[in-house]
Amino acid sequence: MKVVNLEMVAVQAVAHDPEIKKRVLLHESELPCSVRLSQAILAPGQQVSAHHHEHICEVFYLLSGEGEFIVDGESVKVGEGSTIRIDAGEVHAVVNSSDKDMSLLYFGLPA
Repeated sequence: MKVVNLEMVAVQAVAHDPEIKKRVLLHESELPCSVRLSQAILAPGQQVSAHHHEHICEVFYLLSGEGEFIVDGESVKVGEGSTIRIDAGEVHAVVNSSDKDMSLLYFGLPA
């Protein structure tokens, strides 16, 4: 067993959008068949630029806030409690279109 407290984890930049910060709660070596488990906060108006992962499926869970996921050009509005699966190869972006922070919990799995 391992217990991780979010407040004790160092904040670091998201690789493809360094202005967005994340906290890696569990690393690849700690989860079988997983890439990592992370939490990120997007400030109002902030967005994750469009990108894709060739060999990774990502799963996002909105802890709070609202906004939209744009996947292969299709925009879907999401809110607190939403779960989103992004398949390997799908081009995706995330936009916080609200006036409050959007908090996401996410992880990746090998496709």
